[in-house]
Amino acid sequence: MAQRADQAGSRESAPSVASAPSATVSRRSIRPPSWQAGLRQIGLGLAIFAVYLAVTHLVPKDRVVADAHGRDLLRLEERFGIAWEHGLNDFLAGHPLLGLLASWEYATTYVVVTFGVLLWVWRRRPDVYPWARNTLAGSTLAAIVCFAVWPTSPPRLLPGESFTDVVALHHPPGSWGTDVVSAGADQFAAMPSLHVGWAAWVLAVIARLHVSRLALALGSLHFAITTVDVLATGTHYVADAMAGALLILAAVGAEAVRAAWLGPSAPPRRPLHRAPAVARWYPVAAEDAFFLHIESAVAPQLVGGLAILAGRPDVDAMRAAVAAKLPVLPRLRQVVRSGGLRRRPRWLDVDHVDLSWHIPEIHLPAGGGWEALRRIVSEILAEPLDRSRPLWRLLLVPDVAPGRSALIVLFHHAVGDGLGVLSIVRELLEPVAPFAADDAASGPGRVETPARRRYRLPGPFSRAALTAVGLAQLATDGVGTKLPGFEALSGRRELVGFSLPLDAVRKAARENGCRVTDLVVAAVGDAVACALAAVGIPGQGRRTRAAVPITLRPPAEPGVWDGMPGNRTAALMVDVPLDPIPVGERLRAISADAERRRRSGRPLASAAVVRSIGLLPARWHEWLARLIYRPPHFGLIVTNIPGPDIPLAFVGVPVVAVYPLVSLAEDVPLAVGALGWNGRLCVAATLDSAWAVDTALLLNRLREAFSALGVDTDADGGTLW
Repeated sequence: MAQRADQAGSRESAPSVASAPSATVSRRSIRPPSWQAGLRQIGLGLAIFAVYLAVTHLVPKDRVVADAHGRDLLRLEERFGIAWEHGLNDFLAGHPLLGLLASWEYATTYVVVTFGVLLWVWRRRPDVYPWARNTLAGSTLAAIVCFAVWPTSPPRLLPGESFTDVVALHHPPGSWGTDVVSAGADQFAAMPSLHVGWAAWVLAVIARLHVSRLALALGSLHFAITTVDVLATGTHYVADAMAGALLILAAVGAEAVRAAWLGPSAPPRRPLHRAPAVARWYPVAAEDAFFLHIESAVAPQLVGGLAILAGRPDVDAMRAAVAAKLPVLPRLRQVVRSGGLRRRPRWLDVDHVDLSWHIPEIHLPAGGGWEALRRIVSEILAEPLDRSRPLWRLLLVPDVAPGRSALIVLFHHAVGDGLGVLSIVRELLEPVAPFAADDAASGPGRVETPARRRYRLPGPFSRAALTAVGLAQLATDGVGTKLPGFEALSGRRELVGFSLPLDAVRKAARENGCRVTDLVVAAVGDAVACALAAVGIPGQGRRTRAAVPITLRPPAEPGVWDGMPGNRTAALMVDVPLDPIPVGERLRAISADAERRRRSGRPLASAAVVRSIGLLPARWHEWLARLIYRPPHFGLIVTNIPGPDIPLAFVGVPVVAVYPLVSLAEDVPLAVGALGWNGRLCVAATLDSAWAVDTALLLNRLREAFSALGVDTDADGGTLW
């Protein structure tokens, strides 16, 4: 099957296109930064400055104590032979022109460069901005606290130490050395040196951006000049400079721990007409690298869908449409490169994307129809994507039935979760705008009816507390059991599916007082119990655990591509009884258990665990990921992905339905996905062929379970394929 798809791609024209990562982006595909967002960032800066002023003017400082601290630092440096301040200060005092330049540098450069870099990151790299803001704010606040609890006189103010106050002698007008500007400055804020700290922060940001080596060299030069300047002007000690640099390292480490514990901060909106600045490479986030590590030959980690099209699109038009979107969709033009045994893998831009391989045209044998399509998709799901290429494919299967074609959409799970991949696909389907303004109310958020409740993230302090509680809850929850009738993955797949009227599913969820997701889990549990009983495996007293993804993405406009791919989900582990009980009773048990777990800290804790193990070396990360993403932690996967209710088209051909394709985990033989699309709930189940159950029976029992739960199905019982 893979050879047929590859050969089909190699025969096509238009073999490749330049990925063009710096091309201009559509005006409507990138949202401008709101003035409210800008004001919030300015307000944060003013708040930190207010704290500095409060410490300066409200916290009493003893000059004798500050001088003693300064002398202690000098004695410590002399003991270790690093008291270089005197020599540098004497040299600068004897060269008035250099002294004037050093005063200018001391007074202006650290402010201009620091906030200039911060503004550039805000405008051009919104994915890095939260990290840059948090590390700068955290290190600055930590320094202010140090100023309050350990005031230190700078060398230039130490009596009897023969330092020349170079800034006071040569200061330019308007510099921090003047009486007017320095009136509000803290004279005893030598330890640590914020000048050196901020210069180290600039260097850290440049390293984080992974841009040119020239930028890294300039950042290093700025750091070196600033360090020498503060020593030569007598404004700081060598120990201060070292403390300032170490403070930034501590802030970077603290931000890594904070992000692992609470999740990454939401980026600001990108400015109009600007694509993200181009980096040489991007580290793969811990949550995304997780799925690279757990992938094996028999358990490919794929996310996608089988789209049914009302017509036959032109494959060249498809390639042209995707090529036009490469500048805005970075994962479509990036490959994964190993970071070695210690570092995470990296996303690396490629010069060309071979669209004839990524978007091939596959022809079914004569008279094959839906059954031939099902077999082809099952074979494709059993094969990992080629990691030497960008991790996605769109495989066109024309003329499956009269007036119907199929598009097999495949992405590696490292590219994104269900919602992340859906937002990429939506950008391809809607070249103007994923949702019209008057259709926003019918977006993905409505799928989780009847209550239309989504998992809402609490504030940072509540999130930290809930995560701590959730870790304790997870530790005491115990584990589930592996699905019976199964030993190990065979590497062969079976795919079955059908669709239901979405309004009928929502109505049934309302009448049962539960969420649509709970309804799907209960129907799957009932089908599994019946299928096992049919092959002589009794379910009495048995239960398994379903892994149900919950999105942790911040609220956003429905369907709008925010430039943030990746996995932002938590795993909700729901106990599924397999006893021979009525499906309504099964639903009540599942809904109660799921709601209890949703309201606990377990989802946040599970996400924190996935992020935290990403701080470990790559080899350890891989070992732990493979340990936790398998039984007995869960026995099956069930996901409900909110999708759009409005009609969509790809290159002018309507997309009438999309069946989600969900990958299996190691020793997990069943994964079921549900996706709301164009007024239908499309349900698809992926099974491993080694599982003992009858696939057709499982499918029929799943459909019957929905009917028993009150879903008023179509006259034909839904479309089977």
